[in-house]
Amino acid sequence: MNQLMEAWCDSPGQQIMLTRSRAYKSNDQAWVEQKNGMLVRRVVGYQRLVSLEAAQVLGELYGALRLFTNLFQPSFKLKSSERDGGRIKRQHHPPRTPLQRLLATGQVSEERADQLRELQRGSDPLALLETIRRCQGQLAMLASGEQGSGLGPGAAVADSTQESRSLEVFLADLQTMWQSSQPRRRKARTRTGKRTRPDPFEADVALIEGWLQEEPLLGSRELMERLVAHDPQRYSERQMRTLQRRLRSHRLRRIELEMAESGEMQGHANAREAGDPSAAIPVVPMC
Repeated sequence: MNQLMEAWCDSPGQQIMLTRSRAYKSNDQAWVEQKNGMLVRRVVGYQRLVSLEAAQVLGELYGALRLFTNLFQPSFKLKSSERDGGRIKRQHHPPRTPLQRLLATGQVSEERADQLRELQRGSDPLALLETIRRCQGQLAMLASGEQGSGLGPGAAVADSTQESRSLEVFLADLQTMWQSSQPRRRKARTRTGKRTRPDPFEADVALIEGWLQEEPLLGSRELMERLVAHDPQRYSERQMRTLQRRLRSHRLRRIELEMAESGEMQGHANAREAGDPSAAIPVVPMC
């Protein structure tokens, strides 16, 4: 977000309110960063460009890249995702360009749709690719500190062999250049196992354990429905993930307890078979 975009959103014809990410949608930012990596970083790279000459080259590059991506470059979009055990089966829509998807929505006026079709017919994808390649070569020279990109009125034209060599080095470094700009990783904090937030189910722990003793196979969905019916002011579907973790921990403890009791019973049985009269069967309390 920059000043130009903010001014456009505040213009009378748009009236777009700027907000933070949606509540409980923490992955919204990933969609923005995905496009930043797929288009900008893959084409431009990770070098810092600080001159006016670089800004002009970037403007020309983005103008050609915008047309080529939206008019001629098809892409897949996820249709459905199903999990089968440890495998995930994904189905995608047929590949389409962003222009085709926009026209298929039916939310564009016929006049505007004709303008977009005419823009596509008047654009040459090969010429756009040539412009993108030429701008990448100029950016490679600027990033390496070389001069002579040919933008100034009296600037000399760069040698084609030198530009091609700089472009090859620039494109070869795109895959690993991000590593040099990564921030220093912080040491992960060791978890102490203590809760940092109040337990939302603390008031009804006995009730939940009673339900689980009566129905050991009770699922988290049915358990949440009972809690909501029991106290709708305290519980809601937003606590489902917390309830699932509590239910998993409860069942793991039960399994460990049953395995420990089974091992102890087997030890007493082996002692009785060996003739030890002091090996009595312990009484295990109900839990």
